Amino acid sequence: PEEANRLLTLFEPHFSKIRVIIYLREQGGNMASSYSTKLRNGSSHLPADDEIEWEKYDYYHRAKRRSDQVGRANLDVRVYERDAFVEGDLLVDFLDAIEESWSADFFVPEWKNERLGASSLEMIRTFNEMAPSRLDSADVAEARGNLVRALEQLPQGPTLAFPEEKLAKLRNEFSESNRRLAQEFFDRDELFTKFESSSNDRDEVPWRELTGEEVLDLMIRSAVTWDVRS
Repeated sequence: PEEANRLLTLFEPHFSKIRVIIYLREQGGNMASSYSTKLRNGSSHLPADDEIEWEKYDYYHRAKRRSDQVGRANLDVRVYERDAFVEGDLLVDFLDAIEESWSADFFVPEWKNERLGASSLEMIRTFNEMAPSRLDSADVAEARGNLVRALEQLPQGPTLAFPEEKLAKLRNEFSESNRRLAQEFFDRDELFTKFESSSNDRDEVPWRELTGEEVLDLMIRSAVTWDVRS
């Protein structure tokens, strides 16, 4: 919200009309994605201990505040789900939001935000937990960045499933917020068509500590991958 406010402050003197486009991701999937980002930035929290940023997930009040700020006609709220995207593609959906069409002349760079598997995330968390007492902060950041980029090149196994009780608490807390937003902005009762993250998903596994052999295996494969890329 603070970054968006700064952008509006920057743009308002130069444009007579500003439209705001918001993509809302199901809270469970959003929390899992945020956890991965926090690890990449140095967090060492376990999934069960990761703090829930309550205000971040209250989509109804966030949308209402933005609507009051720019006007309902200038706010386009969209759901971050493949089935909800125009032609099932986020880029095409965004072009639709700004009333543009896809062109063969567009250059689409390689996707960089690779989704890491549960083992890779735990490897980064273990590094974050151990490294600060052994290296200067600048060296830690550089080493972490190298580790993340090397892990991204490896085949990824199952993704991390957040504790079901934590997901249930998050979803229960914001079920009314989601319902109000769905009714006022989409004229329906359900905001999302599915839960993104669930421990019942066959491609997700709960957190567990890596064994010494697994850490060594990831270190060797990461080092070999990094050496080949270098």
